[in-house]
Amino acid sequence: MGRCLAIRWGTYGDLMYALPALEQLKKDYGYLHLETTSRGYELFRHNPTFDRISYAPLEKFPSNEWDKLAEQRWGILQHELDWDRAVNFWRCLEFSCIPEEHQEAWHWERERRRATFGSKNFYDEHWNRAYVDVAAPPERGCGTMWFDDDTAEWMRYFKYRYPDRFIVAMPLAGSTGQKCPHDVLQIIAHRLEKLYPDILLVQLGWKEEQQFQFKLEGKDRVIWAAHTYPYLQSLAVCKIADYVVGPETSLLVGAGLFGTPKTMLCTASGYEQATAYHKNDFSIQSLAPCSPCHRAIYHSKICNLSDSSYGSTQACNIHFDITRVLEGAKFAYEMRGLRKTVEKLDGRAFGSLPDLRSLADQNAVVDEDLRSNVPRRVQTSGCDGVGASDKPLTLVPCSEVYFTKGESA
Repeated sequence: MGRCLAIRWGTYGDLMYALPALEQLKKDYGYLHLETTSRGYELFRHNPTFDRISYAPLEKFPSNEWDKLAEQRWGILQHELDWDRAVNFWRCLEFSCIPEEHQEAWHWERERRRATFGSKNFYDEHWNRAYVDVAAPPERGCGTMWFDDDTAEWMRYFKYRYPDRFIVAMPLAGSTGQKCPHDVLQIIAHRLEKLYPDILLVQLGWKEEQQFQFKLEGKDRVIWAAHTYPYLQSLAVCKIADYVVGPETSLLVGAGLFGTPKTMLCTASGYEQATAYHKNDFSIQSLAPCSPCHRAIYHSKICNLSDSSYGSTQACNIHFDITRVLEGAKFAYEMRGLRKTVEKLDGRAFGSLPDLRSLADQNAVVDEDLRSNVPRRVQTSGCDGVGASDKPLTLVPCSEVYFTKGESA
């Protein structure tokens, strides 16, 4: 036992990917001080894993100054108290999985990026920072999320108010340009409405995503919650929802932590690295030939582009086969009764649900191919470098390929 300092600046999703490693550090040392950002404080301030939380408001400074500020802060904290161990998770994912434009790896050829980053997952990269020579437990979970009393009570109220509705949570956009599949989300939502008239679609996001909220045909089937629900309440929706579908966002990471049946529409990252250790997962990869690009892209200058109802957008936002999405929704709909028998909303702490498919039939052999595979011809074709627009995409838009076997328009 001893005193451990852990530093994890970053966004909500980064912090949740670090949670299993942080919980293990708490077990090993007994006292854990977390240095984080204001978002980390918001996310973890109710979590007893941390004996003390301090935070540096990096988001108030230009992003090109973050590394310098983080280095200064790291130097101060290391010597502030007598630590038995200090672990720095800063830039953990940027340097090992999804580089940013200021890094050399961002400019590598696509196949080199895939060979270097594609086999790494976001949980293991955090674990390896904390435990270089110690393998992670094979059955480890994705951590436990703690809510405040008001949010926990609201969760119980929400389920009480809508006991017979098929609750679908839909985050509308992520942090980079490749995480804005607005047309695809509308196609999915309207298709789910036809299949499940009792749907209640909760659309989530920040202020910037309010413009992407949309209606369904039926009355009282949508809750516009973007910029209305604070972050922890939005995360709570992903716990109590029957199904969650959306782009690569922290809310989908949260759904994975809870084991809520979900589909992450993966574009920048490979679905296997973003959803490792998640249960009840139906995530898919964009069919655009440049996906996954393993880049954090905040502009469209080097991307293949496709037309959308909101103008030109990255092609990976448009090209999906949503068959697997509909399979995930069907699974979630059928498992609602089973979830009621195993899921308790008492208290404020929530980990992952079990594998519902196995639980539903203890004698069933679980299909190993839980998620769709990107066709080989798509993985190896196309170009995502400068001048990529000279090689037009030959893929069929999502709206023409989303019907499941045996269905018709």
